[in-house]
Amino acid sequence: MLLILFQVLRRTTGLEIKNEAIWKVAELMAYAMFFNLFLLGAELFKEFYSATEHLLFTRYYWFGIGEHRRWCVRVGLARGVTGRVPPVPDPKTRQHWVTLNLGCLLIWAGVYIEKGIGLCCRG
Repeated sequence: MLLILFQVLRRTTGLEIKNEAIWKVAELMAYAMFFNLFLLGAELFKEFYSATEHLLFTRYYWFGIGEHRRWCVRVGLARGVTGRVPPVPDPKTRQHWVTLNLGCLLIWAGVYIEKGIGLCCRG
């Protein structure tokens, strides 16, 4: 949201924000989101490898149990992964405003679903 806020402030006010600053924040955000994916993978590995009583909640959260199938987290993960793809691979892709803003919105939606709604679903 910070990148979109910078762009709005730059267009609506006289505040001078250089493109290089926005692109550097986008690069840092992309690395942070990859780190977030790594930690999510480590969390899933720990839960499924240890097979403790907490695995029941993790299975319910990710796959659903019985009639209660939850898609919110898997959709959030998919949005988060697709949100990380556009801004990262090439600096020229990251410097294109459409892909940058699309990536920002997808990352925001993915993190909101994964962390916000997902924590409410965890009992």
